[in-house]
Amino acid sequence: MKQTEKPRYTVRQNVRCMLRLAWKREKSVIWLCLGFAALSLGINLAQLYIAPEVLQRVEQKAPLGELLGVIAAFSLALVLLSGLLEYVNLNSDFGRIRLRTSIVNDLNDKACTTSYPNTCAPDVLKLKEKAHDCCNSNDKATEHVWTTLSNLLLNVAGLAAYLTVLANLNLLLLLVILLTTAAGFFVSRRINDWGYRHREEGEYLRKLYYIQGQAESPALAKDIRIFGLMPWLRSVYDSTFRLYEAFTARRERVYAWSCVVDVLLGIARNGIAYWYLISLTLQNGLSASEFLLYFTAFTGFSAWVTGILQEAAVLHKESICWVFLLA
Repeated sequence: MKQTEKPRYTVRQNVRCMLRLAWKREKSVIWLCLGFAALSLGINLAQLYIAPEVLQRVEQKAPLGELLGVIAAFSLALVLLSGLLEYVNLNSDFGRIRLRTSIVNDLNDKACTTSYPNTCAPDVLKLKEKAHDCCNSNDKATEHVWTTLSNLLLNVAGLAAYLTVLANLNLLLLLVILLTTAAGFFVSRRINDWGYRHREEGEYLRKLYYIQGQAESPALAKDIRIFGLMPWLRSVYDSTFRLYEAFTARRERVYAWSCVVDVLLGIARNGIAYWYLISLTLQNGLSASEFLLYFTAFTGFSAWVTGILQEAAVLHKESICWVFLLA
């Protein structure tokens, strides 16, 4: 009887599985992820507001004591939040390592209790190897996923917080910034994936190393000298190296376009924000502190959007590894 193939697990299913596993075995992993996101967001918001608040007190010609009090309050908040964040970072690894180790134990238990034919089946052995590869270091998917989820949560929370700051401004402007940021990310990603789609580099390097190895081989040294093969070997090596140089030059030209796209979209995004805020200042008398707050928020808004897209891409790659754990 033909076995039906298991459905491919989605990212949402894989994340839910990892969260359920963490809640069952190491709840501290989840709480510390939430703590990291909350403290990091608090530090970011404190850094966002400190300069506009100080500038506002200067504009209002507030007493020196009030000005120093505002600076001291923000400084104390940054010190406390930074200290708590460092504490969270220092204690995050222990639970994550214990959780990853428990997954390794599950894999070993599954390998020891599976039916005997599976112990020799090539496809099962391949799955076993890939599953263990996902767990063999701190940077692998089963542990690094918590860093990815923490950063993703931070970026989502940061985007929501900055939207509340910019809610009183033109929503069309926010949409333009969102679209230019997303366009820049996807265009750059497509261009930067050129090296993955054109994997000739490894082939060129293997040929170069092979030719070099043969030329330096003691076993072939006598034949190379007797038959005068050195000029031929050198010409083969040089021609292969020229092909490799042409490939790398073509790749770097493609990557250069990624930088050009980032620069152009960055200029457009910041230029539009500057134009809108300057127009708002001239028409409605926007103060210098408000101008600084809004422009910093625009820049941060773009960074949060980029962060969400980047972390989502990383989460998708890590989710591919979890498929081998669930197989």
